[in-house]
Amino acid sequence: MAVPVAISSGARVAQALGVNSIPVVGLFLGGWSTGTTLALYWVESVVATIFIAVRILVHRRLTRKAGHWSVDITQSSTRASPGRPVRGTSTLLASFLLAMLSFTAAHGLFLSVILFGVLPKLGGPGARLALGDLRRGTQAIAGWLGAGLVYDLVGIRSRPFRWIEGLTQAALSRALVVHLTVILGMGAVLLTGAPVALFFVFAAVKTLVDLGSVLPSQDVPRDPPRWTRFLDRFQGVEPGETFTQYWRRSVDEERRKQEANEQSRPADPPTS
Repeated sequence: MAVPVAISSGARVAQALGVNSIPVVGLFLGGWSTGTTLALYWVESVVATIFIAVRILVHRRLTRKAGHWSVDITQSSTRASPGRPVRGTSTLLASFLLAMLSFTAAHGLFLSVILFGVLPKLGGPGARLALGDLRRGTQAIAGWLGAGLVYDLVGIRSRPFRWIEGLTQAALSRALVVHLTVILGMGAVLLTGAPVALFFVFAAVKTLVDLGSVLPSQDVPRDPPRWTRFLDRFQGVEPGETFTQYWRRSVDEERRKQEANEQSRPADPPTS
């Protein structure tokens, strides 16, 4: 089955368009600077991270789905075996915040170089960050994202773990794409000498990613596509295993993991 979503696809698309329209409208109709609109994207990441963390906390408390406590992680080393990667588990909240805060910090550092080093030289005073406009844009974005949060909290007890897991994966994908887009946009600025080129690259890519993330996803079929059958002629991952067998084994393992994640964990006993 498809991953359930808290808001209907149409409403989620409208929310994504609403959030992404704020910097565009501010730049072209509100007279906002390029620096202000780019900073607003970073602020959006921070607000979205906080609101998703709230969803995770509420969902974990109300449903106690096992998946909240069984996120796979890989540690680079331990005291017992230094230098050797080992596998372990973490909570969904901890792993999500660690990844998002790392991306957000890296994005903020890179963006600060652009805002205070590159844009003033290329665009002059008119490209600099304006705190008043940034505040107004933040309020508008927080309104859109807050409305989605309130909607999601209604009936969140009945949401499966796959729903909250899907929200975190979409947020992480957006963070990665946004960070890479800043780098690509800087290339556009250096080639064209126009700071607005960075905004166009940023706005277009992020809007497409946001729209793609709100559409319902489909389960991976148990059988691989027909055009991949020729891979069965080659050695698989395991000795004597064909590509088709590997595909089916991977899908079965993922489905078993999803079923385990949806099991409710008993309440912790009270401490004295």
